[in-house]
Amino acid sequence: MQQGLDIQDLLNQRKSAYSLAVDQQEIEFADLSRLTTSVGYAFKACGASDQALATLQSVSRRVKGQRTVKPKAAGTAPADAGATPDATAQATTVSTTQMSYANRIDNFALLIETLRPEACYRPNEIHLNLAALEAKLDNMRQCHRTVSAALAALQEVRDERNRLFFHPLKGIIVNVKAVKAYVKSVYGAGSGQYKHIAGLSFTQRS
Repeated sequence: MQQGLDIQDLLNQRKSAYSLAVDQQEIEFADLSRLTTSVGYAFKACGASDQALATLQSVSRRVKGQRTVKPKAAGTAPADAGATPDATAQATTVSTTQMSYANRIDNFALLIETLRPEACYRPNEIHLNLAALEAKLDNMRQCHRTVSAALAALQEVRDERNRLFFHPLKGIIVNVKAVKAYVKSVYGAGSGQYKHIAGLSFTQRS
């Protein structure tokens, strides 16, 4: 039984470590779309070519998890003439579902590589320069590695806990049920000894 308590304590510790790693990752990625938008404005302001701007915009949409909507078929209702440019722009994109952290990291790295050859990109804002963006990318990668390592460590303990508790022949639950049956056979179903443990319920996983 002590082995079961020990493995559960370790499981709780690793759950906590995993939760903290996930929280830190979420914090690190929270401003990514806003940062990417700011980079786009700075790139446009520096005088980059139309081709370079188009490339950066495409990469930026991928960082944000957006894709261009296919043109409407002929005969569909026209856009609201009173719609604002922002509203129209928002209507031409949709969020791509299930965007992974790994994909966002890869796309942000591609965004940096798109900026790198453009000598005109020298923003005054420190957080938008290449060094700051590279540091941001490193932090994102580290957070993602930490989450992956914490998840692997958690799963390792979960598997060990399941083997310990739910082994069909020698798991803790099998042994506990055997003990209950033994106490019942020795002392009787109406005995104080059996009533003391009869309320303990265990379910064996299939």
